[in-house]
Amino acid sequence: MRTKKKTAPSVPIRLIALDLDGTLLDDNKQISAATRDALHAAAARGVHIVLASGRMTPAITPVADDLAVDGPIISYNGARVIGPTAAGRDVWWNQPLPARYADELIAYHETHGIQMNYYLDDILYSVNQPETRPLLDLYCRRTGSVPHFVPSLREFIGREPTKIILLLKPSRRDELFDVFKKKYGGDVWVVKSDPEYLEFLNPAVNKGQALRILCRRLGVDPAETMACGDGDNDADMLAAAGVGVAMANASEASKAAARYTTRRSNHEGGVAEAVETFVLGD
Repeated sequence: MRTKKKTAPSVPIRLIALDLDGTLLDDNKQISAATRDALHAAAARGVHIVLASGRMTPAITPVADDLAVDGPIISYNGARVIGPTAAGRDVWWNQPLPARYADELIAYHETHGIQMNYYLDDILYSVNQPETRPLLDLYCRRTGSVPHFVPSLREFIGREPTKIILLLKPSRRDELFDVFKKKYGGDVWVVKSDPEYLEFLNPAVNKGQALRILCRRLGVDPAETMACGDGDNDADMLAAAGVGVAMANASEASKAAARYTTRRSNHEGGVAEAVETFVLGD
């Protein structure tokens, strides 16, 4: 385990927050046996296991079911928090993107023909555009999301989506990131996740804020949490946790925010390494 600070956690870990893609899931989108065993052992000690992803909620719950550990879920990069199955999966927090900005992005999508994913009430809406369909298909293969096609996203003018994603080639995505960061400033959280994704959310939203809200709800001190991630969108969560752990394959922003970086990548069981080291004491 590579460390920036050589001190171990001073309090027991009571909650583990886990990003999915590039972190909990290996390159085949599976949970390794070592990771599964480590998380089951932590749960048996009463540790809350929280899945925290940019994915929409219906694309996270199958992973939760496969892991077979019931816990809260942070979805849409922190825009929504829901309770465990035992609590009825009630919504504990929801912060949509204001309609003003969503409407502007719909207009931009129509003018430039860019693939847009529009998330409302846990449904992914999209226009079936042949020229951008490969990007949408790539997204759906990665996340397991199922799009609901509509003739035009203009039917949602005036609504407040949970979030919006523009899907583009990576170089173009990076260009538009700079454009929209300058345009919106602090009025919209504009974030890069996977190489093709440019996401737009309420400025009060990020995984770190969702983690703090969840801690208050569960009565857990943030110092008693460990968070694992790999992407730029995980940086706030890693900084907010008592022990922030970046995977060996993590982005520079994620590693900079973390307290520790694993020796193993997501494909090699980086989460298992973190849980064994900081939670199980192995």
